[in-house]
Amino acid sequence: MNYFKSYGVMSCYNAIAFAQDLKLAHYMKIPQRHTFAVQIYGAIIATFVSTAVLNWQMTLEDVCTTSQKQHFYCNGEATFFTATVFWGTLGPGRVFGAGGIYTSLLYGFLVGAVLPLPFYFLARKYPKSLWAKVHVVVLISGGINWNPYVTIGNYWPQVVIGWFFLVYIKKKYLAWWSKYNYILATAFASAIPLCGILIFGIISSTSADDVVGDWSVNTIYQESCDYLATSSTNKYPECRKYKIPAVGYFGAAPGSGAWD
Repeated sequence: MNYFKSYGVMSCYNAIAFAQDLKLAHYMKIPQRHTFAVQIYGAIIATFVSTAVLNWQMTLEDVCTTSQKQHFYCNGEATFFTATVFWGTLGPGRVFGAGGIYTSLLYGFLVGAVLPLPFYFLARKYPKSLWAKVHVVVLISGGINWNPYVTIGNYWPQVVIGWFFLVYIKKKYLAWWSKYNYILATAFASAIPLCGILIFGIISSTSADDVVGDWSVNTIYQESCDYLATSSTNKYPECRKYKIPAVGYFGAAPGSGAWD
């Protein structure tokens, strides 16, 4: 089932991503043929590189568990698998249908249809006010794209940096912002994976990790409930908002007929 979903979902996802990049290249007046060629070459190279990296990752000790030393927890893969079980093995009728454990989520369609309306009329009445800048779809879709394995601790630094550049710098130094803002953003985005590779290859995966030791910046995240609630030691169950009942599961009981 996961193979079927991978081919179906990822084919559509990458087709949309290709079209998005081609449209951006069109706006930037980059020849479409050259852009498409770069996309194809990149996809071919990435196929072999990703497969090699995946095969290597599977050799790591305790991979995809909460006790993995280098934090290869596989949160995204776990979510991908869980969604497959929901929509395939169980089926949407049992999960979201009448009497299902997540039936109330269907009210989200009603909320999504109604919520933009007041902001739309406020923007029409006060076109120069803050209401005209509120985009409900963007606000909602941002959270959906990152949930459930990203928390406010991951979002907050982005809010601070985003406000600093998109509000303060843009207002005070518009010429600098217009010329360098997005170049700087690209540099930051490129530096993160490069630093991640260097830190993992030179320090985290070697004995140098013991030499570097612990200091406030690289251990402070371990003091938050985001970390403690998923810690393999399970010493801080109070950090978890919802606790698994004593029977070991929630929802309809096995043999009740709800899953037949």
